Amino acid sequence: MAPTLVEHVVADAGAFLKQAPLQEFGQNIYTLREVLDEIRDRTTRRSLAVLPYQLTFREPNPEHIRTGTYPNCYPTQNTSEPGVLSDHHTLS
Repeated sequence: MAPTLVEHVVADAGAFLKQAPLQEFGQNIYTLREVLDEIRDRTTRRSLAVLPYQLTFREPNPEHIRTGTYPNCYPTQNTSEPGVLSDHHTLS
């Protein structure tokens, strides 16, 4: 029995650093340009050039980006994380 795919997956830098097979989780894969800007290592940058799925870039809604807007949201050094959470909120 084939696994059921979710409709939307919003990826942060960790998914790309671990080279997660996102196409096995969802039909549509989204991220932010800021997320890719965080990735510095050569191996991961090269793998981004040959992804086996189409990556869709989104811009988070500024109204949804506020510290503490989401349950269990803690301040972070990661500047793209609020945008990733905003996209998740918008798509769900």
